[in-house]
Amino acid sequence: MRVLRYAVALVVVVDFLVAVVQMQQAIIERASFTRPTVTTYGQYAVTMTSKTDDDIDLYVRDPHGEIAWYGSLQAGALSLEHDQIPGVTDPVKDGVHELTLIRESAPGEYVANVQVYNGMQPALVTVELWDLRGLHKRVILTRTLRVHYAGQQETAFRWRLNAAGTLVGHNLLPANLLGHLKRTNST
Repeated sequence: MRVLRYAVALVVVVDFLVAVVQMQQAIIERASFTRPTVTTYGQYAVTMTSKTDDDIDLYVRDPHGEIAWYGSLQAGALSLEHDQIPGVTDPVKDGVHELTLIRESAPGEYVANVQVYNGMQPALVTVELWDLRGLHKRVILTRTLRVHYAGQQETAFRWRLNAAGTLVGHNLLPANLLGHLKRTNST
């Protein structure tokens, strides 16, 4: 009888230790969880982020005059991959995140603009140019802008690529991409 009690106690202790180890594994898995990433294929990407409730849009023009924007998701080698509207397509608390992919680079000048589609609150908007070529993806240009009112358009930056697809220069000269779109759509 004594041996039976000892065996039952041993089973209970082993079950308890197994449960403790399983709980520790679950805690470690949760603590080390990283957000999933998405692999996208292209040579460059332009991202725009802002913590705001307002709808802010990204416009990217390539050297051929093609413009990717919410009204033209595919424009030549440009692709607006994510057009986010806080509270409509994504939760308001997440702010605005937009991504335009440059699938094949062409030599010449590119332009990245932001526009406040609607909203009245001042907001900081960060635009980044990513080099996606090779194994080491990296940000090569970044600029943070302050926008204030609906209809406001700001140029984040312009950049030039050579025939090899390498960045050879950039500047902050303003460009009106919306005026070009209005002329194109009215003809």
